This record gives sequence, C-alpha cells and structure tokens, in this order.
Amino acid sequence: MQAGRQPQPHILFALMFGQYIEEKAGQLRAAGAAPVDALINAMTAVMGEQAQRVQIPKKISLVMRDIYWNQHRFAKREGKYPRYFLRRPGFSDAFEYLRFSSETTGEKKELRAWWKEFIRKNPLTAGEEKAVEKGREKRDRPRRRRRRRNKSEIRSPKS
Repeated sequence: MQAGRQPQPHILFALMFGQYIEEKAGQLRAAGAAPVDALINAMTAVMGEQAQRVQIPKKISLVMRDIYWNQHRFAKREGKYPRYFLRRPGFSDAFEYLRFSSETTGEKKELRAWWKEFIRKNPLTAGEEKAVEKGREKRDRPRRRRRRRNKSEIRSPKS
C-alpha cells in the first residue's frame, strides 16, 4: 500500500480477517477436522462473529473464501499444476493476498519469490488472459433469476 497500490475491498477484508481465520482453522485441524472443512467452519464462525459489527457484502465474502481456499494451492509446485493454477480466475486475488500477507508477516517469502519468478517466466497468452477475464466477469456479474410462474399460468397439454 505504501508503494501506491490500492488493494481491492475483498483483498483488504481478507487481510483484516485472514490471520484470525487461519488460527481458527488451525485449531479445528488440530481437533481432527479435514483442512477444507476446517477452513469453511472457521470462515463461517468468523464471519458470523463479525456480522454483528461489520456488514460484509456476500459478493466480497465469496471472493474472500476463494482467496483463502487458494492459499494451500501455492504449496503445490510440481509438474503442470502451477500452470493450471495460474489460469484460474481467482489466482491474481489469491497471489495479491499471499504477497501482502508475506510482506507484513515475513512468512512464506520463499514461496512468494518462487511464484513471482514463475509468473515472470510463464506469462499468460492472449487466449488464456481472455479466458481468465471471462471467468472473472462471470463470477462478478449478478445472477439472473428465473421468473416463477403461477399455477394459473401453467396449462395442461391439449389432447
């Protein structure tokens, strides 16, 4: 932020609550929960607690969830996996979160450096960038709701 970059609201909220969510998820994993279940339950609990003080729109909380889910994927660096992960629509947000959090806490510096170098050496092609942007637009646009029909509008088929 000091460099003049302005983070998106979902990244800012993810940074604000991230450490607390990770601690809570760690406690649940220690209690025997699966990693993904622990993360889901921790995020649900933290967002439930914060709902009394701060109202976070669902659109932002869903992107925050994706950011947290993607953090464990950064550890997988073998084979073609990094290339596929790089193409995911939520990759840039997850990487921004990793970058900001590692700069502030000093943790995961090696992981951040590896991904930074990988991104530099493997830029996305124009087609891949379009696909990522299309996925991001699809995620960001509001869903269309179907109009419910009344029973009186439903006609029985004519014989």
